[in-house]
Amino acid sequence: MVQALACKIRGESRASRALVFFANITAVYPLFALGALYGQWLLSWWILGRQPRPSLDDPKYIVGASWLHDIVGLALIGCVPMALVAAALNTAYFCAHSSPGLRLSLRIVGIVGLWIGALVLLRSDPGLVGSWWLD
Repeated sequence: MVQALACKIRGESRASRALVFFANITAVYPLFALGALYGQWLLSWWILGRQPRPSLDDPKYIVGASWLHDIVGLALIGCVPMALVAAALNTAYFCAHSSPGLRLSLRIVGIVGLWIGALVLLRSDPGLVGSWWLD
């Protein structure tokens, strides 16, 4: 009986570790998407020797940085599905872990703040990076 209980606890532990890992990965996905977008912009700036300009410097045709265009496109398109997956996995994480209230509250605020911050950054478009990429 004790061995069966120990195996069950260890099995839940592995599943719990996987849940925590994927919940954390999906929570920080906006950093990957923004990093890909601004990474291509910075690489294009370095290659051109000046700041890329919307309507003049197409990111698909900048030799040396064009390989990032498909990665950025997939990262940006994947934001909406990843937000839904992040919501589902982190809800499962909250239900599965009985963490102290403060720790759980900080995690919720951090995840929501990161996703909203990424949305605000993309919407405000400082430096016209999004306009340059979409143009």
